[in-house]
Amino acid sequence: TNRTEDEADISDHMDLGHEFVFGMTVHKSKGLEFDTVLIPFTHRPYRQQVETELLLDESGSPCKVGWSQVVRSNGNWGEIKAMRSNDYYLDCIKKEFHDVDREEARLLYVAMTRSIRKLECFLSGDDEHSWAHLLGV
Repeated sequence: TNRTEDEADISDHMDLGHEFVFGMTVHKSKGLEFDTVLIPFTHRPYRQQVETELLLDESGSPCKVGWSQVVRSNGNWGEIKAMRSNDYYLDCIKKEFHDVDREEARLLYVAMTRSIRKLECFLSGDDEHSWAHLLGV
């Protein structure tokens, strides 16, 4: 799920046999099949905390904009002093989490259906917004 990493180009190595491990993103694996699929790091949350956030909810009319800002006592590295937000932020963040959970469930389904014989998921932790949680750990 780390979209900042480059995937391996496996097209040149497909004839290496069963003793070769390909590392790739779920997006890159779409449409491919493998004897065994390993899904590590299921405990990692797929949504990170941010300092400042703007969220749009376009489902109604007019569009709602939710915002939040973390205020630190000593600049960027100080402890959190306060979190400010507007009245729409809570509604917008709930919708955001719902939408992200649905997209991650679709990605997890793609990852799990790439295996022909064996699927191994490395389960640990239970962050509410992680693949481990979606798998029911």
